[in-house]
Amino acid sequence: MAVKAKNSGTAGATQAKASPAPAQNAKAPTKGKTAAPVADDDFLDEMDGEGTESIGAGDTSNNYLKIAQSNSPEITDGSIEDLKVGMFFDPLSKTVFGKTVELVVLRYELCWNVWAPRERGGGLVNRCAVGSIPVVIGDKGKMYDHEGNTVAETQNYHVLVVGYEHLGIFIFSCASTMLKYGRKWNTKIQQLRTPNGLRKAPIYQGVWQIESVLDSNSQGKWFNIGTKSMDAITKVRNITRTEYEEFIQDAYEVCTHIPRIALASPQSAGALEDHTLDGV
Repeated sequence: MAVKAKNSGTAGATQAKASPAPAQNAKAPTKGKTAAPVADDDFLDEMDGEGTESIGAGDTSNNYLKIAQSNSPEITDGSIEDLKVGMFFDPLSKTVFGKTVELVVLRYELCWNVWAPRERGGGLVNRCAVGSIPVVIGDKGKMYDHEGNTVAETQNYHVLVVGYEHLGIFIFSCASTMLKYGRKWNTKIQQLRTPNGLRKAPIYQGVWQIESVLDSNSQGKWFNIGTKSMDAITKVRNITRTEYEEFIQDAYEVCTHIPRIALASPQSAGALEDHTLDGV
């Protein structure tokens, strides 16, 4: 809380001359400290990420929106309080959202996510364009790069979680059995129109309720955003003007400055080698 300084320069009655009054806004210098420099940083507006080129997807911490599965590390080690299988959560902030979330989509991109195996510490190693690196097909159709990392075709959604906007932008990734439900979601987003019906809606117009539901096949059971041919994705309403002005406008602006992953070059079309990886 700012406190107003008291005037200690009052002239004494025995002084022959009145001391000059101090300037109204002048502050006495503090011993051992220098005054903060006047802002002179507008020249930086001309810069564009110089020096950050080598910071890749595996070198940063992001808020990821995930669904807890029975084999999730956060479930097996109990590191997040109140987290149960089937709940949405963020490993970074350790926030638990429950089995239903409402999301606003800010950005979408299809790519290959490259993941290190758990025995090597796990984690995201790289994010690259589909078909842009050589891969081999291992057991059960899984893809691997030349270092044995898992390569997964992934739909990445940059989203805000309604009610948790203060936590910032999350990445919600759909891979493997989630891909078909992501495509259904994309279709719904593409079909949205502005309220008067005259224009195609912006990607952030809808508030989407996503539910975690139990899915299964011959290999087992897990939680997904749909089951069989039915997705669990519902548009519940449009965003409000207040939500747009307070949260969405700035967050969308941030997303527009995230570099797009370049499309795979024609030379990389033959990068997919269809043979089993020995020992995998």
